[in-house]
Amino acid sequence: MRTRALPRALVRSLATAGLATVVLGIAVLPATAVPTGQAGAYAPSRTAAEEVPDAGSPGQGEPATRDFDESPGTYESGEPAAAAGKDLLRGTEGSAATSSTAARATINRSRVLERARSWVGKGLTYSWTGTQDGYRRDCSGYVSMAWGLARPGLTTDTFAARGVTYTITKDELRPGDALNNDRTLANGHIVLFSGWTDATRSSYWGYEFTGSGVHYRKIPYPYFNNQSSYRPVRNRYVVDDPAPAPTPVNGDLYALTPDKSAVTVWNGSSWTRIGGAAGAIHAGGAGLFATNPATGDIYRYNGTPDSWTKVGNPGAAFAVSGDRLYALTPDRQAVMQWTGTGENWIQIGGAASAIHAGGAGLFATDPHTGVINRYNGTPGSWSKVGNPGAAFAVSGDRLYALTPDRQAVMQWTGTGENWIQIGGPAAAIYAGGMGLVATDPYDGDVYRFLNTPGAWTQVGGPGANFVLSGTHLYGLAPNRSVVTVWTGSGWNQIGGAAATIASGR
Repeated sequence: MRTRALPRALVRSLATAGLATVVLGIAVLPATAVPTGQAGAYAPSRTAAEEVPDAGSPGQGEPATRDFDESPGTYESGEPAAAAGKDLLRGTEGSAATSSTAARATINRSRVLERARSWVGKGLTYSWTGTQDGYRRDCSGYVSMAWGLARPGLTTDTFAARGVTYTITKDELRPGDALNNDRTLANGHIVLFSGWTDATRSSYWGYEFTGSGVHYRKIPYPYFNNQSSYRPVRNRYVVDDPAPAPTPVNGDLYALTPDKSAVTVWNGSSWTRIGGAAGAIHAGGAGLFATNPATGDIYRYNGTPDSWTKVGNPGAAFAVSGDRLYALTPDRQAVMQWTGTGENWIQIGGAASAIHAGGAGLFATDPHTGVINRYNGTPGSWSKVGNPGAAFAVSGDRLYALTPDRQAVMQWTGTGENWIQIGGPAAAIYAGGMGLVATDPYDGDVYRFLNTPGAWTQVGGPGANFVLSGTHLYGLAPNRSVVTVWTGSGWNQIGGAAATIASGR
């Protein structure tokens, strides 16, 4: 997986977007089809690790005999963060890293180790000025990359000064922490801690970038030659991996085969074919619906394989809420609601360019102005709740939006036209019963919103599509070759190729 730094967080006036309240937000960042593992008290087991104690670039293998320079790169050692013009944690223009109001994105321990592994075996050469993926090719640039800090990375003597790390004890060390010698220049060095090699805790598996390249190897505690200048430190934004999510249940996820010749359902352990060819599938609390690829008519799944009932004619768009199916007429001149019986529909609104539905209700955008309106539950009764956005998404109880320039993720407060900023730049947003995720505009990584403005955690890499049920987050690999489910600490493959996926609960 290509690794990139977290994107820049922006704090800006949203007056041009017409969205009301502005607070400090951060940029949000399924993984690809490769699952990641839970990091425990000891380093993850590796094939023949004892026989090959140093996995790294060509020419590696010898212990470091001296500490290596931590080049300050584009930031001079000791230079205040504000003077540098960027928040060095996330690249926020013009904000000091030590600001008490600065929002930070967290990163799971397993993700830190996954990022560290991405440089092992590439044959990278040590350089104070050269970069890989925008990060300096030295020890602190390497650890900065693993921790997801802003490019080109901090230095051994600035991790603590910029408020990123704090000292811990040997007993507190966990995968994703580090051993840091915070001296300056050639006297400093830092090693990423992956886990103890055994119960004696006299040595550990560590990731480091030395003059001979990138190493993953067994290191005596605290470092070679028992150097007392190395101290255990913790990045305050590295968090423990969440508890595993519950096993998906039948009806939680649906998929269309790659050629759209069949509709399938995930039953928790395997996939079952439940219908034939379909143009598109739409799922939600009200059930599963699919369009006929030849006629465009829409059908409802009756709960038994191959048992479907026609409920309506073609539409420009369909949306499913917790208990309703809605549609836009083919000419987009009317919003319709299925009554729940036969093929009977009632008109509830006029022209719209798009409709969005979920547990929080039904919303539609005006085709002329782009403003978004909420359906009040009575035909013809709608209320404006916001101005135009690049995208909207509805969860179980919230409406979210991307500003027109995609530079901020917003949340409707539920009253009037009042919105608050909860995140920075994003390429796309996806919502459902489980909440909200958004993709990074630079590399496609996906981040989950932690329900506090500015608080997000990265949960994986790029995907072609993501859907959220009430209990699970699912992803479709970028090339649509694999369906995955987020376990809380990584991603497990649960299916092969699919044209699209939809959540049913």
